[in-house]
Amino acid sequence: MQTATTQISTSQFLQNSPKAQSISSDDEPRKRKAGSWDDPGSRNNSNPTTSNMIVKRRRTDISTPGAPALSTANSPVQRQVRNFERGASIAFIGPRGNGKSSLAVIAATALRREVVDADHYFTQATGMTPSAFRRAHGIEEHRLRQVEVLREMLSRYERDCVIACGPHFVVGKGRELLQNFSRSHAVICVGREDDMIRKCLDLKDQERLLDVIQEMHAIHHQVSNFEYYNLAERWGSEAQSLSEDELHNILPDRVFRRKSFQTLQNTKKDLLCFLNAALGLNSSEGLFHTLHPLEPEIRPNTMALSIPIDLIESPSVSLNDFECGLDAVEIVVELTLPGLNASIIPTTCESLGRSMAVIRRRLAVPIICHFSLDCIEDTQFTPDVIKEYFALLHLGLRFAPEFLTVDLRSPDEDIQSLILSRGRAKIVGNFYDRDAHHGFWSGAKPENIYRRATEVGCHVIRLYRSTQSRSDNFSCLAFMSRMNSNPGGIPVVAYNVGTLGSISCALNASMTPVTHPLLLASKTLERAKAAPSTAPTITTQEIQQILYATRTLNALSFYVFGADVEYSLSPAVHKAGFQACWMPHRYDIRQCKSLEDVRALIQDDYFGGASISMPFKREILSTVDSLSPSAREIGAVNTLLPIRHQDSQQSLGHPFSKSQRNRAGPLTALHGANTDWMGIYACISRYISPANAPSPRTTSLVIGAGGIARAAIYAMARLGVSNIFILNRTLENAETLAKHYNSKSESNHDSRGSMVSSSGTSTAVRPVIHILKSREDVWPKEYSYPSIVVYTIPTRQSGKSGHRNLRVPEHWLQNDTGGLLVDVSYHDFEPATAHQTQETERRGWVTIDPIEIFFEQGAAQFELFTGTPAPRSVMWDSCLRQYSQDVLKHVGAKQNATG
Repeated sequence: MQTATTQISTSQFLQNSPKAQSISSDDEPRKRKAGSWDDPGSRNNSNPTTSNMIVKRRRTDISTPGAPALSTANSPVQRQVRNFERGASIAFIGPRGNGKSSLAVIAATALRREVVDADHYFTQATGMTPSAFRRAHGIEEHRLRQVEVLREMLSRYERDCVIACGPHFVVGKGRELLQNFSRSHAVICVGREDDMIRKCLDLKDQERLLDVIQEMHAIHHQVSNFEYYNLAERWGSEAQSLSEDELHNILPDRVFRRKSFQTLQNTKKDLLCFLNAALGLNSSEGLFHTLHPLEPEIRPNTMALSIPIDLIESPSVSLNDFECGLDAVEIVVELTLPGLNASIIPTTCESLGRSMAVIRRRLAVPIICHFSLDCIEDTQFTPDVIKEYFALLHLGLRFAPEFLTVDLRSPDEDIQSLILSRGRAKIVGNFYDRDAHHGFWSGAKPENIYRRATEVGCHVIRLYRSTQSRSDNFSCLAFMSRMNSNPGGIPVVAYNVGTLGSISCALNASMTPVTHPLLLASKTLERAKAAPSTAPTITTQEIQQILYATRTLNALSFYVFGADVEYSLSPAVHKAGFQACWMPHRYDIRQCKSLEDVRALIQDDYFGGASISMPFKREILSTVDSLSPSAREIGAVNTLLPIRHQDSQQSLGHPFSKSQRNRAGPLTALHGANTDWMGIYACISRYISPANAPSPRTTSLVIGAGGIARAAIYAMARLGVSNIFILNRTLENAETLAKHYNSKSESNHDSRGSMVSSSGTSTAVRPVIHILKSREDVWPKEYSYPSIVVYTIPTRQSGKSGHRNLRVPEHWLQNDTGGLLVDVSYHDFEPATAHQTQETERRGWVTIDPIEIFFEQGAAQFELFTGTPAPRSVMWDSCLRQYSQDVLKHVGAKQNATG
């Protein structure tokens, strides 16, 4: 069977896009004052690709039949800059009603930048609102003053700000100012559903609405270098699972996931994902540095779901069904020449942006944007086709895909121009061999193609062809292995398409295109006839089965070690993840009194990793050979990973490389990591309100002084909390913990008091730890009341007085904007926070349930264990289902004891 792909006329695509060719033809920026916001020479590109880095080669160096020599590299659509100095301000523009002001606030809060609203700045500068100024002084004077204000604002706030700029600033001279600003700053045009914009514009005429939107978009397109599609917050909201319903019936005081409280949380996640892809900006920059690297091209056995663009929002498929085992998603737009095939769906630029937004919300994996020319023969690849094709590629870059493919039949100059405009996107040189002759992989042609792709500046090369013989698979694998062994070479993706090529797909090094049974089932007869022969036919499940059956990957044993782990939820969570990703691993409980009891398990060739529970989180520090930066800073380990390599000639492997995961062999070393802090960080980030966003004045309170308390302090430091108070029953333990953080060497912090990671980058504020000796203490007047309170003491350790001893004194919960109550002890079916929730919620306090924190750290741990993104929905449901069973057992035992 073959995966259907969307076929569309290239000319029709451009006609439906928002006037793609209307970008200014001002190819070279004017000379300006050095160091000013509109001086391109002042940029210090963090990820540059300059012309002197690209070696130009003549097209005659490679035998590609029918490839034209005419370049379209001077097309004005291609003159856009997307590499900017670190800290350069960001501007959001677009029509009214697109949500740019909210996006600016979200981005500024997450990135710890200042928000600048252009309308508000105009009011401050003139003493009048824009509309009042226009009424008082007339349109012409208003336009002149508006340009002056815009010029002043862009110059004043050129760094470390997020600017929201309304459509009335993007006219006349203001358009030129913003266009110049975009040469050294990210200017993001925000798109949204037409209905949302229509409500703000109060236009009832649908035809007039479309004309207005198209006109505005064309103008905003000229002055922007990125486009972000702002999905409605409630888009794709999921119904509560049966496991959640059951738990709510058993434990009515608990709230296991606060969907109703998550104001703009989906939008926040989407936006940060986009900013990271576009600019490398994320509130969690370097945050989960202990997780596997996201780049699927450098991890072995990664897979990319190839999905036609028209099926992304099709009612016949659900993206939720695709989350298991995927490392990337490839959005396929199959292009055909006009008149060859009728278009199935009139794809537009808006649909591409919306499709990428949907993928980021649902699957949160890197996106490969693939405008496929597989249906276009060499003789049809004319200069006009090249021009339209590259116009589409440059449009694709505006939506910040992590990867963009380019057909290697294209002229060098066009590819190089694309690379110079790519920003952070990685360019995948794509070559489909149309010759039917045997022996392609063992000949000189694929090596010449590889060499050319490398020299023109591609980051990855992908070669594939139809095969008539299974023996071609082995020559394909030999070619790929030979090329990937080149020192400093680019990653090679090589495989044969069709059913005879399955082995080459399964054993391909990385980024293997795969399909899904639901996609195969969604094909109609018409789609099947129209689908190119290059569409993937192998599924993720089939590849996993081949990899484990051939022992390319191995079934491993994982454990949870601890003195009291009999009722741990870890087995249920990880087993569900393994099963969903078709991994034949085991996960077992090993309750032990000392680490010596499990020494033999750790030394076994099939040991895959372990979750470390109390009381061994600090004890195991003496056992490991290396530590993650977070584990070293916290001084505790909850994740144990084996490090292996294939032979003695290899150097010690990176502990988080996927090449170290899912493989058996003699143990070389043990690595310790910590995901406890990740669970706390993720939940606080999700639920903290904008009013309580961490700032230099933010204060938090930690109850307890054990290993989890250490992780909680680290998490809050990463959030930007400067002052952290500890309350603990044993004062000596609190003092030890405070000393652990307060006495960190100054060499581990920068001049601003930020923690410095092992890579030398500033990652968090340096917190000051204070100690509260008693619950009766008056809150220190020089510090604000806490807005985050974290309980780290299990109820069963709190003494006979139970919950009452753990209540936070009411005179400490006086923060005007409320805050978060965080409980980390999921073993307690009636956690300490449950009895304080109803009282505090009326004053703006929100409780985070411990089960959610446990799940977040477990999902991060799964990715460390396997090198594969966690199938979160499956693991979450299994977690709740097992917890529900444990609660029922607890209730039954309690009733029997009192009966």
